[in-house]
Amino acid sequence: MLILSRKADEKIVIGEEVEVTILSIRGSQVKLGIEAPKDVHVFREEIREDFNEKHATNEAVGFERLKRQSAEARHMGSPGGENNRSV
Repeated sequence: MLILSRKADEKIVIGEEVEVTILSIRGSQVKLGIEAPKDVHVFREEIREDFNEKHATNEAVGFERLKRQSAEARHMGSPGGENNRSV
């Protein structure tokens, strides 16, 4: 695991196409902005774990459904529809 320290408005780059920006820090809460290509699915860990637990018998289909829901939320979540992700 790579451990980095960042301040608000600083960025972390992952590979050539993923950029994580520290938007704000309030107490123990950090707000992140993630820019990634549409084919890179970004999930909060607890959402993915909860989904996988509920759909363990059909995990492959469930993960594909979760990716579709992520794409739908991405399109509904912003006026432009493609930059904001809140999943």
